[in-house]
Amino acid sequence: MTAQALTPGNIIGGRFQVEAHLGGGGLGDLYKALDQKTEKPVAIRILASELARSDEVMERLRGQIKRASGLNHKNIARVFGMGKEGSLRYLASEYIEGHSLRQLVERKRRTGKTFSLKGAYNVIAHLCNALEEGHHQLIHGLPGPGAVIVNRAGRVKLADFGIVAAMQPNSAFFDQLGDRYAMAPELPLAPESITAAADVFTVGVVLHELLTGVPPSTPREPMSNLVNGINPAVESVVNRCLQGEPSGRFTTLAEVKAAFYAAIQDDSVQDPVAQKPQPPTQAHVQAQPQPQPQAPLAVVSPQAPPQGAPSGPVVTPMGPLGGIQPQPTGPFGLAPSATTSGTFNPLDAQLGAGPQAVNIQSLLAETGDATERWLIQKDRLDFGPFSLGDIKQQMYKGEFSGDEIIVDQETGDRGSIRHHPDLAEFTRVLERHQQVEAAHQNVAQADRQDRRRRALVVSIVMVSLVVLAGAGIGLWYFVFRKPPETREKIVYRDRPGNLSIKVAFNSEPADQAKKRRAWRKRPRRRKKQASGSDVTYLGDASKSGGDALLSQGKIQRTMARGVNKLTRCVQNEYRRNRTLRKVTIAFGVKGSGDVSYSKVNGQTSGPFHRCISRKMRLIKFPKYDGGLTHASFTMTLGF
Repeated sequence: MTAQALTPGNIIGGRFQVEAHLGGGGLGDLYKALDQKTEKPVAIRILASELARSDEVMERLRGQIKRASGLNHKNIARVFGMGKEGSLRYLASEYIEGHSLRQLVERKRRTGKTFSLKGAYNVIAHLCNALEEGHHQLIHGLPGPGAVIVNRAGRVKLADFGIVAAMQPNSAFFDQLGDRYAMAPELPLAPESITAAADVFTVGVVLHELLTGVPPSTPREPMSNLVNGINPAVESVVNRCLQGEPSGRFTTLAEVKAAFYAAIQDDSVQDPVAQKPQPPTQAHVQAQPQPQPQAPLAVVSPQAPPQGAPSGPVVTPMGPLGGIQPQPTGPFGLAPSATTSGTFNPLDAQLGAGPQAVNIQSLLAETGDATERWLIQKDRLDFGPFSLGDIKQQMYKGEFSGDEIIVDQETGDRGSIRHHPDLAEFTRVLERHQQVEAAHQNVAQADRQDRRRRALVVSIVMVSLVVLAGAGIGLWYFVFRKPPETREKIVYRDRPGNLSIKVAFNSEPADQAKKRRAWRKRPRRRKKQASGSDVTYLGDASKSGGDALLSQGKIQRTMARGVNKLTRCVQNEYRRNRTLRKVTIAFGVKGSGDVSYSKVNGQTSGPFHRCISRKMRLIKFPKYDGGLTHASFTMTLGF
C-alpha cells in the first residue's frame, strides 16, 4: 500500500480508518482518520518515502516522537505515536479543526492587509508558550506558518514537534519543506545539535511575515520600508531574532514574547485596531474563515449558518458537541402553551413567551453584512475580525454575550453588542431562549433527583451485595494465587582461560517489565487527557500482524541453549580489558524469531559489540505473531 493509494475506508495500523485526504507536503501526505478504538478523529501523517527508507532517520525520529508524545499543553497539538503499515511509516496526532497560519497570512496578503500589532502579538504569545513548554523535552526545529494551526475557537496550536530535528545533515529533504524559507541557517548543517535559538529565528520570520505580509528578504530590507508606521522597537525585536549567529539572538522564547509585548506598549496610536495588550499569559486569537484549505495539520471547512428557518416555530439548539438536538415544538423550545393547545404552561407565563415570539433560528439565518470588519473585546482582549453572521453563531454557542464590546474596524465605532442596531433583536431573543433552557434544565434536574431518591434503597442493597461478592473474590485471589516469580537464574561454569561466567536472565521481557513498573508507579488519580490521548503504543502494527510478545520462558530456554556462543567474545574482551566484571546484553527479537539489535553494556559500537551482535544473530528464537520483544541478561565474571 502506498500513500497515494490511500482512500476513504482504508485501515492503517489495524485501527485508524481513513476518512479524507487533507493535503501533502515535504513531510508527507496528511489524512483525517477515525480511531476505531476510541471513536475519535485523529490526524495521520504518512511520512515521505525519502524519510521512511532511512533506518538512521527512523531511529532518531522514534526517539523524538517518544519525547514529543509526553507534551501536553493547550498550544501544542498532541502527538500520539509512530507506527508502521506495510512499507509505510506514519505518525498519529491530534486532529485540529481549523486553518494553518500560512493560509491566514496568504488570505490577508490577497486583500492587501497584514496582521495588526495586537493580532500578531496574540499569535506570537501562543507560539512562544508552546515552544517554551516543548523545550523541556526537545527542540521543534521549524515552527513556521505551516506548522501553526488556528482552530475554530481561536486557539493557536503548534504541530509537527520533533520531526525536522531528526533529519540527516545537509539532506535534500530540507529543500522540499514548505517552510524552508523560515528555517535557521544552522538547521540543515547539524539538525541533531540545534538549540532553542533555531526556534527563535523561525519565530522572528513568522513575526516579520505577520506584520509585513512577506518573509524577510536577503539582504534584509527595513520593515519600515514595507509597512508604514512600524515602531523601531518592534523592528528591533525582529532583527534580534533573525541574527545569523545563534549567540546573537534571544536566549529563550519567553524573552521574545516579553520583548515584543514591551515594544508595542506605546504603539497604539500607530496601530489603529490595537488596544493595549494584556500580559502574555492570557492571549487569544480568532481564526478567520477560509474557503477550501490546502494542507494544514487537520482542517475542515467551517459549518455554514442555518439556511432558513424551520416550517414551524421550532428551536433546535446546538448540543454540547455541536450536534443538533431535537426539542419540543413551541416558541423557544417550550411545550405548547395555552395559546396553542388550550393548556396553561407556568414557564411560558413566567418568561413571557407567546405566539408572537421571534424564532431564533430565523434570526441566525439572517447573516446580514458579510464583511469581516468587527472585533469583539472580551476580558480586555480582541477577537476577530468577524462578520455579523459569525458573531451571531459565536453568541449562540456561548462564546460571547450581549455585554461584550463590538468594534467597527473601518469607522472605529464601539459599543456593547446588545445595543448594536443589527444585533439588538437577536441578543434579546437569544437571552430569552437561554432563560427558558435554564428553566427546563432545573425542572428536569428536580425530576431526576426525585427518581434517584425513590431508587436509593434498592441501589444501596444492590451495591452492598456487589461489594460483598467482590470482597470475597478478591480475598480468594490474594490468598490462593501463586506469587509471581521476580527472577530466575541459570548458571554456566565454562572456564575458558580460568574465567568463570555466571549468567542471570531477567524473568520477563523488558516490554512487560516496563509496563508493570509503570502500573505500580501510576498515581491513584489521573488527570483526564486530551482527545485521543490513550493512543500511546502503536508498535509495528499491520493488517497481517498481531500484538503478541515472545514469552519469558521461550526467551530463557533459547538463550540457555545458545549462550555458550558468546563466551569466546567475553574471553577476548577480558584480555583487552582486565577490569571487566559484568556484561549486560539487551536485545530485541522480531516476530520471525531473528534478533534485530543488540546492545552491550549500553554500547552499540566497538569490537566487543560487533562480536556479541554477530553471535546473537546466530541464535534463533521461536516465531510468533507480533511486534518486537525486548529482553536482556547479565553475565558476571569471576575466578
